[in-house]
Amino acid sequence: MLPIQFYPADRPGQPLAASVYVNSGERHYLGPQTVPSIAERVAIASGASGPNTDYVLRLAAAMRDIGAPDALDPHLAEVEAAVLLLLGKHNGSSATMAQS
Repeated sequence: MLPIQFYPADRPGQPLAASVYVNSGERHYLGPQTVPSIAERVAIASGASGPNTDYVLRLAAAMRDIGAPDALDPHLAEVEAAVLLLLGKHNGSSATMAQS
């Protein structure tokens, strides 16, 4: 984790303290993957901070909450949608997935 000063486009000259996580090629990095593959991994993985699904869904929500037009990265939005699909949720409504 690296501490940085973030300069929002809508508040010139008013930096915010932020933290950035940088993957340094650790063994947990899967390398380039398709969105469905990423979503499948996220749906089953967890770490010291909890389930990866929580991380992805909360990150996407936080980016939307920022309110800036370019805040939500298109790739993050695709991964979020794929994770929600795997979890049986669509547009905020939950549904039970069929067990095989």
